[in-house]
Amino acid sequence: RRQPHVLTSPAIGTKVSTALNSPARHEPERWLGILRNAGPASQEYAWADANAKDLVSLALVSDDGRRCFYAERDPLPTSPTEFVTRVVYPLLERGAVALGDVAFCCGLRAFIAEDPEAFVLFDHAHDGELLLHALAGFGLSQDDLVTCVPYARPNITLMHRDYAMTQLMESWFVSHPEEKARRHHARVDAHALRMAFLAITGRIDANM
Repeated sequence: RRQPHVLTSPAIGTKVSTALNSPARHEPERWLGILRNAGPASQEYAWADANAKDLVSLALVSDDGRRCFYAERDPLPTSPTEFVTRVVYPLLERGAVALGDVAFCCGLRAFIAEDPEAFVLFDHAHDGELLLHALAGFGLSQDDLVTCVPYARPNITLMHRDYAMTQLMESWFVSHPEEKARRHHARVDAHALRMAFLAITGRIDANM
């Protein structure tokens, strides 16, 4: 088993740690999505419980912004933190995106299976852990998941989000007040993180 690689962006030397069974490279050539789990903390990270074990919602946004997976747990965790109750839950959409664990898992697996060689990027270790937990079926048996695409571990990449990248995210929210008002919604945060990553790796103008 190979040790995690350290990926360095040629743009400003951002370091990204990832555990992949592939040679080290400067940066992902193609990535499926920026991952953001919503659910407790203050600042940028939100999940339902203080130990970051209860997923509330999950968003993946593709590199070109054309594809997005977004789903919310149904039922929601019953013992959320005060932050999640006050900030995250009011932002949830429910309706058609509120999925039971089987439908959530099947939908997520199908989305990733459309481009299995791509990378999934995230900026907090708990996000990756919760993604894998959702893909594995939230602890359900394989009999429960028989209608899903077979489980395949995706290429997951933990980005090092330094001060420069954080500032790019903040700048994006300042220039998009309608999105700032919905900050901590998983899809909104995923899109902001996507834009910051594109800017910091030189794919778009940093003055986005």
